Formats: sequence, structure tokens, C-alpha cells
Amino acid sequence: MFDGLAASPARFDSAFHIYLLAWLIEPLWIHGGVGTIGGLPKSCKSWLGLDLAVSVASGTPCLDTFPVRDAGGVLLYMAEDAAPLMKARLLGLCRHRGLALAALPIDVITAPTVRLDLLADQQRLAETVRRLAPRLLVLDPFVRLHLPSRRKQKKTL
Repeated sequence: MFDGLAASPARFDSAFHIYLLAWLIEPLWIHGGVGTIGGLPKSCKSWLGLDLAVSVASGTPCLDTFPVRDAGGVLLYMAEDAAPLMKARLLGLCRHRGLALAALPIDVITAPTVRLDLLADQQRLAETVRRLAPRLLVLDPFVRLHLPSRRKQKKTL
């Protein structure tokens, strides 16, 4: 009996599929990809998330540099930012590009909390994503998407 890992010759036949790299924002974000924006506190991570959002929604280059390859709708949840602050930031990013925020396909989750460690919230978020089918989903900051008691447990482990 063989206890090793299954392997086959490295040849391109019907058993192998070739996947082409498709960019959402070249070369920052893969189409259909999942990722994080990390950095020190107050290092503009939220601003970058909003710039990604405006870029994808409008088809304009991210950070005035990186081309959007598949523009479309965006869904935002900014857990730490009050709605007026988020709107002011979005308006500023749009003004810089000569865009009208109201014309962009950007939806904002307005629920007071979204907790990814609660099944009910997972289901509500999944249903919202299914219904709106955004090209980009921004959840900021990730640490606020879990119950406080779970955040404390993770710090002590």
C-alpha cells in the first residue's frame, strides 16, 4: 500500500488546467482575489481601501497609477468611520478624478455592526454580496469584524 502523496507527470493534458492571471487592478489586486491591506496605525490603510473602491467603481487608475481591468460595483463596510467622514473622503477622491460620487456604483453597508464570527452576520453579508454582486468588497478594519471577547482571546494565545 502506498502512503505517499499522489503525483503525476508535469505535462499539459486533459488532467491539467491552465489558469490565466486576471487582474482587477494591475498589478495590485487579482480579479476574484482575497487580500488584506496591512500597515502601522494611521498609515492610510482606510484611504487606500477607499481609493481602490473609487477606482474599481469608476474604472479610473488606482492611486493615479494602476489601471483597473474590470470596473464594476463596490460594496463598503467601514466599521470605524462615521458616515459623514467616509462620504467626505469619497467625495475628495472623486473630486480629484473629476467624478460625481452619486454616479458611481458604490454601496455602503449601514448596519451598526457586522461580525464575521457570528453565523447570522455571515449569512446576512453573504446574501448582500449575492444580491449586489460587487466587483470589490472592502471590509475595514478587519479587527472590528469580530466580537471583542474573541479579539482578546486571540491576543493572549
